[in-house]
Amino acid sequence: MKLVITPWKNQLGVFLLDNNLLVEAGVYDLEQNICIGDVYLGRVNKILPEIKACFVQIGSKVEVFLPLDEAPDGLKTGENILIQIKREASKGKQPLATTKLSLTGSYCVLSKEKHSIEISKKLNSNQREYWKCNLQEVLNNNSLNIDDKKLLEKYCVIIRTNVSNEPSIQEVLDEWLMLARKMDFIVEKGMYQALYSKVYKEKTAFI
Repeated sequence: MKLVITPWKNQLGVFLLDNNLLVEAGVYDLEQNICIGDVYLGRVNKILPEIKACFVQIGSKVEVFLPLDEAPDGLKTGENILIQIKREASKGKQPLATTKLSLTGSYCVLSKEKHSIEISKKLNSNQREYWKCNLQEVLNNNSLNIDDKKLLEKYCVIIRTNVSNEPSIQEVLDEWLMLARKMDFIVEKGMYQALYSKVYKEKTAFI
């Protein structure tokens, strides 16, 4: 199997070939406002195990390319899923998507993974220990209300190298909470939005 993607004006031609014989074909519009980081509620149109990928529709004639290693196991055609744009459409390539949602702030990256506190390996050992210990201590003491504590313990957070600029523990905590609230909105409410909705737009308020 071979996948051929050909640009034409503001559209993409997508062709699946088997031994140079056309198996499937489609023409899709490109939306210029599809940006990296945006989250959509889409529908799985086609699953192609031969190329380890699938196509997810996020608009009336707009599909994104989702590698199967960026998708949950057991994905089915016709299923509605939340996807995030990893790469915008360019040079004949469709937008690239993932279901491994993440949100980026100045000091933190929050991902929809099992809870853990990770520190950038680019920081030196003293910095890594400082942030790991202090943020874990915040979770362990009684300074947080129960709802905020549960929220912070729900997702994985990665502390970025920007903490080298020496923000306070409170500044990092505030951003961590802000990202966790956004992620919770996406995860808890996103599946109940209208199909093809842009659930989250990077660097702006929710739509």
